[in-house]
Amino acid sequence: MNTIGNNKALKLLTAVLVLLLLGLGIYTIKFYNTVQDNELELIREKEMIELELRDMLGKYDTQQAMTSDVRQQLDSAQTRITKLLDSLATSENTRDVLRNYRVEITKLRDQRDLLLQKNDSLAVLTQNLQNEKTAVKKAFDSSLVERDSLRLQNKALQDELNAKTALRVDSLDASGIIVRRSGKHLVNDLAKRIDNIEVCYTLHGALTEDNIQLYVQIIDPQNNVIGERNSITFGEKVLLYSAIDQANTSAITASAPRCVLVAPYSAKFQEGIYRINIFQEDRLMASTLLQLD
Repeated sequence: MNTIGNNKALKLLTAVLVLLLLGLGIYTIKFYNTVQDNELELIREKEMIELELRDMLGKYDTQQAMTSDVRQQLDSAQTRITKLLDSLATSENTRDVLRNYRVEITKLRDQRDLLLQKNDSLAVLTQNLQNEKTAVKKAFDSSLVERDSLRLQNKALQDELNAKTALRVDSLDASGIIVRRSGKHLVNDLAKRIDNIEVCYTLHGALTEDNIQLYVQIIDPQNNVIGERNSITFGEKVLLYSAIDQANTSAITASAPRCVLVAPYSAKFQEGIYRINIFQEDRLMASTLLQLD
C-alpha cells in the first residue's frame, strides 16, 4: 500500500511539473512575440522619422530665398536636419530616443513654417513693390513726369519695404529656471522643480523707433497662456500675452540677449511641450518649443 501511495504522489508531482513547464513555455513564447512586436514597431517609427526628415530636407532644397538672410537661415536648417539624419542612423531604437527626435521634428516644422511665412511675406512685398514701380513708370511715360519725382517715389517705396522688414528676432531660446535665494538661476527641465520659464533672444536690424514693445506669449500643454495673462487689441485682433519686454533702442546691443522670466499658470508647471511666441504688435516675430519632463 505504501508503494502504491508513493507512485500516485510521484505521478501527481510529475503532472504538476509538466503543467508548470507548459505554462512557462507559453508565457515565454508570448513574451518573445511581444518583444519582437515592440522592436518592429520601433524600427518602423525610426523609418518614418527618417522619411519625414528627408522630406523636410527636400522641401528646403526647392525653396527660393528672397533675401540673403533667409537663405542663411534655410542653409542652417538644412545643416541641422542633416546632422539629425546622421545621428538617427546610429542611435538606439528606444522610445525615449525616438520621442526626442519627434520633438526636434516638431520644432523644425514650426521654425520652417515661420521662416517660409517670412519668405512669402517678403515675396509679396517685393512683388507689390515691383507692381507699384511699374505703375509709376507707366504714369511717367504717359504724363512725362519728371525723373526726379520718379526717383523720389521709388525711394519712398524702398524705405517702406525696409521699414516693414527692419526688426528681426534671432536666437530665441527658452529654458526652465530654478531661482535660488541668492538670486542665482539654475537651468532645469523638470516641471515640478522649476520656478519660472526664462525666454531669451536678440534683436537685430535698423531700429527706427526710440522704444519697442515686444509681447512674450507662452502656451502650456493644456493650451493656456501662462504668466501675466493680459490682453491687448490691435484693430480687430486680440493678443493674450504672458509678459511685455520694453526695449529702449539706444540701449540695445545686437550681440547681447534679452531675457524675460515667466511664472506658471497655476502653482506649478505641468509636464509637456510649451510653445513660446514673440510678437511685435500682432505680428509674429519668432517661435520655439520647450519640453518639460
